[in-house]
Formats: sequence, structure tokens, C-alpha cells
Amino acid sequence: KIAPGVCGCGVSELDTDSDGTEDCIDGCPNDPNKTDPGTCGCGNPEIGSGCDDGDPCTTSDVVDGSCVCTGTLPTTYWNMGAATPTTTTLNNATVGGITRGNNLPAPGTNTLLNGTSASTTYPGFSGGNNAGVAARTGPLKIAGEESAYFEVTVTPAAGYIFTLSGISFGTRSTGTGPANYAIRTSLDSYAASIATGSITVTGNPWAFKSNTGLSTASPTGQALVIRIYGYGGAGSPGNNTTNWRIDDLTITGCSVCQF
Repeated sequence: KIAPGVCGCGVSELDTDSDGTEDCIDGCPNDPNKTDPGTCGCGNPEIGSGCDDGDPCTTSDVVDGSCVCTGTLPTTYWNMGAATPTTTTLNNATVGGITRGNNLPAPGTNTLLNGTSASTTYPGFSGGNNAGVAARTGPLKIAGEESAYFEVTVTPAAGYIFTLSGISFGTRSTGTGPANYAIRTSLDSYAASIATGSITVTGNPWAFKSNTGLSTASPTGQALVIRIYGYGGAGSPGNNTTNWRIDDLTITGCSVCQF
């Protein structure tokens, strides 16, 4: 027990986690790892207080509404206003601009970034520009007449490895565009998918795709190339006619020193 009558509790109260805040006014009475118990424990629920989640990659660690200590992982985000990232909080790594591959050839060109068919319908959509490609139909192909893809490259600093833990994006596909996506990396020369999903073609809606719980690490000090492949489309797409778009791309990960 701690001192009785603190801030109006009226009677001696248990302090289960021994953090200096009585259980009767402690929003998280079973968490001894909170680092900000508040002045004399008076009315501070401790939810939102500082803590340490034990992950060296996260920042701004706080006690959440479930009394769990959680932090924010570094991210890089594109709203497609330019090929280069819009914002980034990645440390000890550089991130290149978004590019595309296997755009169906034809005279002229369809631009990578434009404002046609702006993103809508998912929370947090940015509208404005998006990234587009003229994708082939059929199954996923990595060799020969390959499936279309969007690509970004993360290069950790010397002595560091970068581990990709998540990737999310908004996407829209036309009637001849990809019905599926697969995320692959240069770690195994794009041989295996680290995440997959479907893309709704009927009605051509924008939808948000979130892929979490990934754990793909670059070699020490070497680049990790990340590709989002699109495949499974049908019909006869026109050369240089954009039939697949993405927007609001975010990659989440962390660079850790190996020495």
C-alpha cells in the first residue's frame, strides 16, 4: 500500500505495479513499465504516458488505450505528387523514387504520374496524382514478357541492414488490369512473394491494401529493391493505355547497425 488519502482516494489503496499511482486512479494498474506515473498520482490515468516498448526501432512510445506500450515505426510515404518520397522518417537509409517496369510498349508514352482517375473511397486518400502502368494480362511472369510492377529501393547506410516490416497502398484496376498483386524483393531475385492480395476489377473502385508482419532484411549495407507486381488480368489491353494505378504508398521498416 502507499500513503492513504492521496488526492481524494480516501483510504489506503493498493499500488499493484508499484509505480507510485494508486490502483483507484491508475488507468493501467498492472503495468510496472510506465515511465511517467504523474505528479503524486493525482488523476493521471497513465494512458498516453511515456514508456519503453523494448523495440529499438520505434519512437514516441506511449501506453495505449489497452494499457499496452506501443511505439511508431519509421515510414516512407508517397502521395505521388512526385516520384520522390513525400515524407520519410527512416533513419540510416536512403529511399529512391518510385519507378515502374514492363509497361506495354507502343509509340508515344503514358506517363508514370498523372491525375487521371484520382484516388477515392478509402480512408486517407490523397487524390491528386497517382502512379500508373499499362499492364499485361495473364498469370504472374517474372521472366520473358514479364508482369508489370512498381518499384522502390531502400539502401541502408554502411554497416546497417534494413528490414521491411510493412507496405500499404491504394490501388485501382480497370477491366483489363491486374486482378491480383504480389510483393517481391531483390533479396531472392524476385523468386518468392512476401505478400499477395486481390484487386477488384468490376466497377474499378479504389481500395486500400495493407500488408503487415513482414520481415524481409537487406544484406548489410546493400540495397533492398521492393516490387509490387500486378497480374491476373484478362481481355485485350491497349499498348500504352494505363490499366493499373496505385497511390498513397507507404513502406514501414527499420535500419539496425550490425557492428
